[in-house]
Amino acid sequence: MYSRGVGTIPLAEYNWLNFFITDAEKLAMFERGAEAATNFLLQFSWEEYKNDRAFMRATIEGNKG
Repeated sequence: MYSRGVGTIPLAEYNWLNFFITDAEKLAMFERGAEAATNFLLQFSWEEYKNDRAFMRATIEGNKG
């Protein structure tokens, strides 16, 4: 459930410990993030998400008793 509500940004070629990243690299990373967010939102189904959350909640509440 959690993974369906979280997107990823492909940044494997960037070193997260590089404190000397160039402005061009920062811009490229930002653009990738914007593109990944756009793709995620275009593919996201709010109705499916709500249905899955309702099912999960009912399952959890049903297991309490």
